[in-house]
Amino acid sequence: MINEIKDKEEFKKLCQKAWDKNSDVWINNRILPIKLKKFIIDFLFEKENPFILDIGCGNGWLLQELNATKSAIKFNYVGVDINHNFIDFLKGKWFDFKYDFFVADFEEKLNVIRDDSVDKAIAVLSLIEMSDLEIAFKNITDKLKNGGCCMIVVLNPYIEMIRINSNMNELKNDIASFRNGNLFFYEKKIISKELESEVNYYGLLHPIEKYFSVAKKSGLLINDFREIDAIDELGTESTIYHCIEFVKP
Repeated sequence: MINEIKDKEEFKKLCQKAWDKNSDVWINNRILPIKLKKFIIDFLFEKENPFILDIGCGNGWLLQELNATKSAIKFNYVGVDINHNFIDFLKGKWFDFKYDFFVADFEEKLNVIRDDSVDKAIAVLSLIEMSDLEIAFKNITDKLKNGGCCMIVVLNPYIEMIRINSNMNELKNDIASFRNGNLFFYEKKIISKELESEVNYYGLLHPIEKYFSVAKKSGLLINDFREIDAIDELGTESTIYHCIEFVKP
């Protein structure tokens, strides 16, 4: 069952409280499909020595993958996340490396990174927690160099409604509500490696076309779109990832 957002700030607080409880589960057990990780890393290293901005860096899985697969290649990395637990963990883990981590709310103006400095920005399942996409995409546009690219990985809202509903009538009601155009969220447990989160995780159901329209208004162009299905790796309970690449002309 989905719920309509009545107050965006209250929803943000709800998410932050949930992550304060759930961060340990995410730090120790986050799993992403191999084909998705490979696709992202190929995107990041289309050119040499990229400056990478990781939006909603979480437990630092991406940085871990980069060091495991691209250790011989030079790159600069900055990770930002609204959750201080993640940033504290990453600063402790990578303290002797030349990487930067900042606690930052991406739904506010981002001041910790210079404008026009980023070659590649990546947001994996981060924008599905942000109700203010206008500010988020404004930050992306401001930070990218001309010719720089951003890839966002999001979820198909209809697939997510199917995943959270076991009752056909509830599914029909949710789809009807969603199609009215208001902003809705869902909640569910994080389950990974037989561990279960203490409290629910919250995600937003943005229509896919919303990402396109807001990015366009922010001055970005759509460069690529890819759908990645992880059923062969994670089983029938897995989701379908939508990877959308934008470029700053």
